[in-house]
Amino acid sequence: MTDSIRMGIVDDDAPIRLKVSGRETRIPMKAEEVRKVIMEKDYDNLMNKPAIEGVELQGDKSFSELGLAEITLQDIDNIIYGGL
Repeated sequence: MTDSIRMGIVDDDAPIRLKVSGRETRIPMKAEEVRKVIMEKDYDNLMNKPAIEGVELQGDKSFSELGLAEITLQDIDNIIYGGL
């Protein structure tokens, strides 16, 4: 079974109605706001950017800024081969 999706925009100031496989949902964003999100080309202006360990992915981040540790080739060898 394939899902069908229909989106209706009554006017720019009304909430968007989204119908997926016969079930209708209202999106609490106005059409103009949705257009801005869909058409946004600048990553820095995007809403809800992804994050790692609670740090938003914006700009250049180092492993330590993301709360991650760097791994060496020796570490990889130890993980794969058990340090043989």
